[in-house]
Amino acid sequence: IQTRLYNGNSLVHNESSSSTTVTRDAWNHIAVTRNSSNRVDYWLNGTSIKNFTSTATWNVNGAEILIGRGHKHSGGVDTSAYGYMEEINFIDGQALGPEYFGKTDTATGAWIPKEFDGTSSTGGANANGANPSNAAGYDTLYGINGFHLDFRASSLVYSGSTLSTVNDVSGRTTPNNWTAN
Repeated sequence: IQTRLYNGNSLVHNESSSSTTVTRDAWNHIAVTRNSSNRVDYWLNGTSIKNFTSTATWNVNGAEILIGRGHKHSGGVDTSAYGYMEEINFIDGQALGPEYFGKTDTATGAWIPKEFDGTSSTGGANANGANPSNAAGYDTLYGINGFHLDFRASSLVYSGSTLSTVNDVSGRTTPNNWTAN
């Protein structure tokens, strides 16, 4: 797992997990959280694999976010992730742990996905007081720059046979739709 932050073409943050866990040929859940104290945690299948402090500015309004694809900087290097992405939730303004998006299957002990609904990790009261049954609630759940990409056929827009747009399905009043590259 690697996060890189750029200011234009200048790399201002570059951090990788040091996990030796092999993740090929399997479903894996990856979570990255950053709290207001600049603590960043990387999680793999519900287990913390690295934490550190980053003072670099994350989530700058209007800045390009690349997921699964490296930033092509002045040196021409462009790195990409290998594999498939099933779902991405970006929650702006909250540092929620992996338990909001996955849980341990009691029968198998495996980490499995669960739908994010803004409630606490054990159910009950909403994590931030929003009502997820209305658009304003979803705006509060996901935050200003937040989004939910589910990659289902109904959220993908094609121009001929080329994927052009991946739609934000968070339910926000003004969704943050993505241009496919």
